Amino acid sequence: NGILRGYTISYKAQGDSTLLTTFVTNANVRLTSLKPYTVYIITVMARTKVDGTPSDPINISTAQDVPGPAQSLRVIKATFKTITLTWQPPLMPNGVITQYQLAWNSSLTTNERFAEVSGLNVFTTYTFNVTAWTVVGPGQSTAVQATTALIPNVTGVSVTPLNLKTVQVSWIRIDIPSDGTIVGYNVFYTPYNNKNRQLSGISQFIIGDITQGVINDLIPLQLYQFSVAAVVSVAGQNYSGMLPLSGKNMVIYNPASTTTDISSVVLASSLIAELIGILLVVVVVVLVVLLVRRKWLKWKSKLQISGSSKRNDLAREDTVLCTNFSYAMAESQVNEQPAETIYQECHFIPMAETCLSNTNQIGNVVIANSQADTVVYEETNAIGETHFNNSAT
Repeated sequence: NGILRGYTISYKAQGDSTLLTTFVTNANVRLTSLKPYTVYIITVMARTKVDGTPSDPINISTAQDVPGPAQSLRVIKATFKTITLTWQPPLMPNGVITQYQLAWNSSLTTNERFAEVSGLNVFTTYTFNVTAWTVVGPGQSTAVQATTALIPNVTGVSVTPLNLKTVQVSWIRIDIPSDGTIVGYNVFYTPYNNKNRQLSGISQFIIGDITQGVINDLIPLQLYQFSVAAVVSVAGQNYSGMLPLSGKNMVIYNPASTTTDISSVVLASSLIAELIGILLVVVVVVLVVLLVRRKWLKWKSKLQISGSSKRNDLAREDTVLCTNFSYAMAESQVNEQPAETIYQECHFIPMAETCLSNTNQIGNVVIANSQADTVVYEETNAIGETHFNNSAT
């Protein structure tokens, strides 16, 4: 139908609407810049002065090549000793993906799009690279950094005073991965001096997976800063969490004030401490006065006892301090009349009720001497009979 001038080659990737064409004068052609492992639809049309009729289309697949990079590599779980990662296939697989290789300090291969890496070091950052493979070989790798689980910061720290030297510290329990166990909490408390300078800190270990602990032996009215860190056991070894330097994970506590301004709290603490010092001085002075008074009273009591003993000796030597004389006339005895008292004399001394009584009635003579209810001497003479009784009780 005319002089053949050449051929028009038309082709497009399957599923793609873009049609590509090229004109050649030979009966064979090499198409380039095609996508690997892609089916192309190709038609050929001879050309004279006018275009001929296109041939029936043929489908030809390009060969496989190394794949493109895996997509969306990320960490979905991290414990103290393991990291689990997942990813998506390459946008350009360039063939059939036969495997994925995951590499870090070591490596593993898998046909899945996820992997769990175990046996890692605690609190350690790793770089993971995943690479897809075809029959041609590995493609371009994709990297991500991941760190084994850290011990979470303890939050919600609060302090409740129990007395001047004891407080109760409370906090919110932390959540940790399943391959760790909470063995306790370190409570750190740091005092401040009057110049608002932080002194060396002290720590106390509270055993157990609990949310409170008691801190003893604090300095009364001293400003303290409290913070808490969890202690976790992983594979038989204990690790402590990080201490917060500021913020909601620490608390400044002072029993003398509720203000959060440290300078105001320190000033209030200093004033109260001075008042307590003055009160202690007053108490010491009162105690000294009471002690001196007690010794003076004891000395005075000894003097009184000594004086009383001397008076008792004088009373025994002089048995006639009080005398009561009664005489009965002869007529009175005959007529049985009461005796007539014609003379009476008394001398009174302290603690003596009756010193001596002498009564003569119808021939009876009674002499009695008593000091402070103690009979010293008694004599009775009745019609020629004489009795002597000298007793002291």
